[in-house]
Amino acid sequence: CITQSQTSCCTSGRDGRDGLPGRDGRDGNEGPIGVVGPPGSPGSPGPKGDMGPSSGVAYVRWGLSSCPSGSTIVYSGRAAGKKYNQKGGTTDFLCLPDDPLYRSSDTSHSHYTGLYSVEYEIPGSSEAALRNLIESDMSCALCYSNSKSVQFMLPARHTCQPGWNTEYSGYMMSEWIRSDRQPRTTICIDEMAQPLPGSAISIDPVGVYVMKATCNGLLCPPYDAGRPLTCAVCTK
Repeated sequence: CITQSQTSCCTSGRDGRDGLPGRDGRDGNEGPIGVVGPPGSPGSPGPKGDMGPSSGVAYVRWGLSSCPSGSTIVYSGRAAGKKYNQKGGTTDFLCLPDDPLYRSSDTSHSHYTGLYSVEYEIPGSSEAALRNLIESDMSCALCYSNSKSVQFMLPARHTCQPGWNTEYSGYMMSEWIRSDRQPRTTICIDEMAQPLPGSAISIDPVGVYVMKATCNGLLCPPYDAGRPLTCAVCTK
């Protein structure tokens, strides 16, 4: 038994030792994947990228020595081809520059292909634009557009389809249909064609004539056998 005198000389004890922290609970199983949320709003458009390289297109504008707006002129000159009654030579119409350059001074060649100036042969035309060209020589220009990549000549229409650019429009022309004539390519003569200065004298070198549809196999209408066929040079 502890006496009162013994109790008065005792001190108070401290609390128990601090225990170590316990670990976290056991990892539970992974829950199922939730439902995919709705798509967010579209972001703002990014800046416009630089224009990629373009090879551009070149075409001949027959009947004029200038190029349409949006194209640059490479050179101008006059149309040429083989003479109407020659069986050999080229079937093409060529746009010759006004400033030719030669390599050889030799003039002794006895066998060669001759080129002659192209002359409009449009007798009896009632259209002022065509009548103004009778018997005159044809000018031309090689034009280049660096913003286009495709070009073609559209026959029988003077405007291009939607989405295409009309570089120029006019009339389809080629060689006359006669037994003594040879086939040629078809070209599109600008509706605003002008006579080459000083050339309104008929010498019948290389003639070009308007083209017309026939009702032999072609539907009339929409084709009309009496009217000159139109054309357009289209780019995109």
